[in-house]
Amino acid sequence: MVLDVPYFKQENNYTCGAVTVQMLLRHHGIVASEDNLKIDLHTDKVYGTHHSAIINELTARGLYCYVNTGSTFDDVRFYVRDKKLPVLIHYLETIADWGHYALIVGYDRHNIFFNDPLYGHKYTLPRTTFLERWQDEKGDFPQWMLVAAQEPFAIGKQYKPVAKK
Repeated sequence: MVLDVPYFKQENNYTCGAVTVQMLLRHHGIVASEDNLKIDLHTDKVYGTHHSAIINELTARGLYCYVNTGSTFDDVRFYVRDKKLPVLIHYLETIADWGHYALIVGYDRHNIFFNDPLYGHKYTLPRTTFLERWQDEKGDFPQWMLVAAQEPFAIGKQYKPVAKK
């Protein structure tokens, strides 16, 4: 199964976080540009984008965020198959061991399909390869995932939308 999620390609080597958030927002009908998100997410050329900035941005735009570390493929399957929501993940990309953001948009028996802002729309990795690489470059956030939704549901650590003034 593969979800139909808008795809955007990153313009710079450090904007995978901003562009992954852009795809996630567009999936929820919210339009944002890579340039604006780089500013809003405090994305920089050395560190890229921090998890906390992503959570803050999504909740500021009215979305509920569900965040978990130590996730399993069953968690991914629950969100993609049952909730029809893409899963934002942080993993070690396959060319170099750099931390990289992408959206999981589907899976089959052996593979996982990503909207990867660097490698492409419906980029495919063997499930075993992804599971081995599902961590950040420092190992501080193993199997980290984030799901954004317009409605609340209880699973994982939940961040509620910021109240509009």
